[in-house]
Amino acid sequence: VASVLRAAALRGRLAIVTLAREGWIEVSAEHFLPGLTDVLAELHVQVVYARRSLPHWKIRSAARDNLDVFQLMKQSAMRKCIKKVYSQRPGQSWKNVLSIGDSSTERDALIEVVYCRPLDPNAASYQKPCRCKTLKLHEEPDLLQLTAELETMAAWIAPMVTFDGDLDLNMSDSMGGVAEIEKLLCAGISPCLSPPPEAAAD
Repeated sequence: VASVLRAAALRGRLAIVTLAREGWIEVSAEHFLPGLTDVLAELHVQVVYARRSLPHWKIRSAARDNLDVFQLMKQSAMRKCIKKVYSQRPGQSWKNVLSIGDSSTERDALIEVVYCRPLDPNAASYQKPCRCKTLKLHEEPDLLQLTAELETMAAWIAPMVTFDGDLDLNMSDSMGGVAEIEKLLCAGISPCLSPPPEAAAD
């Protein structure tokens, strides 16, 4: 885990966005991954508990409308994290965002956040694209699968970050062709493009 975080930290700002209860990351790291808390601090990894990202009235309203409350929580938390990174100067555009997670919730949340981001038509950055990249992991991996995923992620981080376009990768579908996908990524060829949601095209 630490090697993946270090590889990612060399190429961008990191945040852990989780739907877990407050303190879960810290307690889990202390009990199951000794030393990881120090790594998070060293790399300035922001830990964001998405359940706190929406006020109660918005959660109740979303539930009444049969919306995916968990996805909305992640969308709100991700949006705040990304805006914080890309707010160093007025009108700064979003450029490159990567989400790695074991459920479709964070994948769908990031795609929605990127394609529905507010744009200022008067800003010089209005026409600049934001590269939206997602990597979905196994939802319930065994120890061997988890080890393989971590090794693969460590190798994929650099080509995923530098790839000039959108990516939508699913490790569950890809374990048999990991070497081929890595080859394509390093060559700048997308193994799978993620189309924008229909609503975003309106």
